Amino acid sequence: GDFKIDNLSTGSWVNGLTLDGSNNATFAGDVDLADSKKIKLGNSDALQIWHDGSTKNRIDNYGINFHVVNKNTDGAVYEEMLIAKPNGAVELYYDGSKNFETTSEGIEVNKTLTLDGSTPRIKMKPTADTQSTRIENYNAADNIISRIYSGTDGELRLETGTSIKDAVVCKPNAAVELYHNNVKNFETTSSGVEVNGRIDILG
Repeated sequence: GDFKIDNLSTGSWVNGLTLDGSNNATFAGDVDLADSKKIKLGNSDALQIWHDGSTKNRIDNYGINFHVVNKNTDGAVYEEMLIAKPNGAVELYYDGSKNFETTSEGIEVNKTLTLDGSTPRIKMKPTADTQSTRIENYNAADNIISRIYSGTDGELRLETGTSIKDAVVCKPNAAVELYHNNVKNFETTSSGVEVNGRIDILG
C-alpha cells in the first residue's frame, strides 16, 4: 500500500507526501532546498540540479551526453530538442531533425540561416590586421567551389572553381577587374576602362 505523511493544518490533517508501492514519491507542495544543496539523480549522481546561493542556477552533467527531449504532438515518440556532448558539440533540433551544432571551428547550420530585422547583417572581424575574412561554398564532397575573400586592405575578391581562381577583384579606391580562367581581361581605370583582349560584338 501507500505510505503517507500528513500535516496538521488549521485543525485538519492534510497529505504532504505519498510513497506508493512502486517507490514513487508524490509531494503535495513545493520541494525547497537550501543554497548549494543539490537534487542528485542516477546511481553515480551523474545529474545534479542546484543553486549556488549567489548568481548561478546549475545543471551539472558528469561524463555523458545531456539530452533535452519532448514528446511529439501525438504523445507516442520522444523527439530530441537539445544534445550537449562532453568535450564536444552542442546540437539543436527542430521537430527531431538537427539544424544547428557547435564545432571545433565554430558552428554548423544544416538548413537555412535567416537574418531578420530592420538592418540585418553578418559581422566578421579577424583577430589581427594581417588576417582576412572569407565566405566559402563547398560541394557535397566537401571540396571548395567558390568563395568571397576580403583582404586586410579592403580588397574584395570573388573566386571560383575547385582550384580557386579570380573571377572579380574590387580594389579599394581603385580598379574593378574581371577575369576569364584566372586571366585578367577587363579593368576600370581613373580615365575609363582597359580591355586586355579583343571585344566581340554579337547580334
